Amino acid sequence: MQSAKSLTYLITRIMTPLFFNNFNRLEQKPNVYAFRHDPNITFRFDANVEKILLMKHRGLGDTVLLTSTIEALSHWKPDHAIHLAIPSPYQSLFTHDKRIQKIIPLQPDRKKLHLDRTSLKQHSYRWALNFHASERSRKVIRATTSEVKLIHHHSRKGLPFGSDQRIHSLGKPMAAQERDLNVLRTLGWEGVTPLTSIQLETGAKERGAKRLESAGYPTESPPILIAPAATRAAKQWPLETYLSLIKRLSTEFPVAVIWDGNVFHPYQEYWFKKISSYGAIIQTPTLNELGDLLCAGRAWIGTDSGVKHLAAALSLPTVTLFGPESVGEWHGYPEHTHGALRVAVSCRHQNPEAPKFAWCAEAICPYADHPCLRDITPQEVLGKLHEVLDSK
Repeated sequence: MQSAKSLTYLITRIMTPLFFNNFNRLEQKPNVYAFRHDPNITFRFDANVEKILLMKHRGLGDTVLLTSTIEALSHWKPDHAIHLAIPSPYQSLFTHDKRIQKIIPLQPDRKKLHLDRTSLKQHSYRWALNFHASERSRKVIRATTSEVKLIHHHSRKGLPFGSDQRIHSLGKPMAAQERDLNVLRTLGWEGVTPLTSIQLETGAKERGAKRLESAGYPTESPPILIAPAATRAAKQWPLETYLSLIKRLSTEFPVAVIWDGNVFHPYQEYWFKKISSYGAIIQTPTLNELGDLLCAGRAWIGTDSGVKHLAAALSLPTVTLFGPESVGEWHGYPEHTHGALRVAVSCRHQNPEAPKFAWCAEAICPYADHPCLRDITPQEVLGKLHEVLDSK
């Protein structure tokens, strides 16, 4: 009986990995790779071309910020093919990017981690580079067959988290773009930090202008784009304050409000009705539509968000209202074209020793007056907008 149990255990240990490996291959979809379909792009499918994998499994803003590194790498290693592994919702932003040879959409479901691993094992990479690493993305990078695997964790504690080499300036507070570029600096890059940039499909500005024209804005007079939605309550500038700003702005500029079709505010119908007296409210349910509008606008105003980073990467002047977030980390842009407003408060209790990098992780502000955002006035926003527009 004991020998039978031992034999059963041995067979189970041998056959289970074989079964799941085959199951993973069967489940793998043939369209796991999103190839670019631009006839003006020359693909480099030579098997001898060295490949570099860049992975960032984060939100929209983090994904856009990685384009600074993409730009630097494309000039530093022009003879290498760059593969980009990012969350599938953002892959449309890179479909027409001539710097990227292949987009690998990461599965949004954590339970399908094996699909990410299986897809990446099909390639032999010279370098596999993980930015703002999570536990999930770190495991995927470690599973690749690459000569060098660099894993840069977001933590300021300076922990290596399984990287083959210690990342340059690991753990030091700095702008997010610089932190990403430290992965390249670890490998020997010594260039000047490029601006972030997104390459949309040709005609984005014209499509955006057409959409704005249909909402009542002539092409020769593009509107200031206001984005009042926030990703969490602690980052929400009050809608009544947005309304006050829009009233003032509308006496000088045409104003349009862009609203993510997936964001719901409990009083949005009430505020929409109020705001519509001063400008159109344009729903943007897809990233492509949003990108087109940003290309056609005159400037963008809102709290720190992925949309702000997308606007900056599309060369649209911005004014950002900072609440709980770190302005030093999330606003590494030229101040003359990308203004930032931030009130000094003591409740940004994370990293208070570096004031520009202090931040708060609260989802909902525990203080009734929410001072970090409520103390920013419409007049200050208008003044900063004038500074940004006058510098163009």
